Amino acid sequence: MKTILILLFVGFCMYGYSQNSKSNLSDSCSNIFNIVSYYWKLDSLANNGFRLYAYDRLLNCKNDSLTVVFLVDRLGKPNRIRTTNKGTEYLYYYYDSKAMPEAKNISFECGYVYFLFDGERNQLTSVGKGIIDY
Repeated sequence: MKTILILLFVGFCMYGYSQNSKSNLSDSCSNIFNIVSYYWKLDSLANNGFRLYAYDRLLNCKNDSLTVVFLVDRLGKPNRIRTTNKGTEYLYYYYDSKAMPEAKNISFECGYVYFLFDGERNQLTSVGKGIIDY
């Protein structure tokens, strides 16, 4: 009797329903960039809403040591490039109220995602967001 119960328990544990493990590469930055690349480039003025929809996926991606060449190839030319004491930031606007069609009660601001690259190794070190007030 004990043997049957142990076999049933082991069988249930092995073949029971459980959560599937996620691949480590499923949410890497290179994979996310490849997914959003085409429509991100089409929304270069940040006025049709795709960048506003997709920017949070870029913020939450896992850094896999990307280069500047890969970033520009996938996301296109950045809206602005800044050099700071931490490295070089490549800014991409995801919301720009100046580029939006005329509407009432729109705040005058511009949201951006920045990609910070180390100056020496030329690799992605962090991703963040910010707002520019007009």
